[in-house]
Amino acid sequence: AFTPNNDGDNDVLDVFHAYVGEFKMLIFNRWGEVIFSSDSPETLWDGTYLGQKVPPGTYTWKIVYEAEFYPERPPVELRGGVLLLR
Repeated sequence: AFTPNNDGDNDVLDVFHAYVGEFKMLIFNRWGEVIFSSDSPETLWDGTYLGQKVPPGTYTWKIVYEAEFYPERPPVELRGGVLLLR
């Protein structure tokens, strides 16, 4: 969960990573629409879509990445959900 309320604690959705090559993260709303996309694990979601705060709730995420030092390995695909609280 994270709380994007500008209090300095848990204001963005952060992805912990190490030795990641190719990277793609998508955040979806409940209708399956992509509301956030990033090609870098350093680009963090602040709980907005088109400049507007999204409502509290659970948002689905998908991350696909490749290992930096093992390019022969297939990409890893992870899926889950995150709870946004306001």
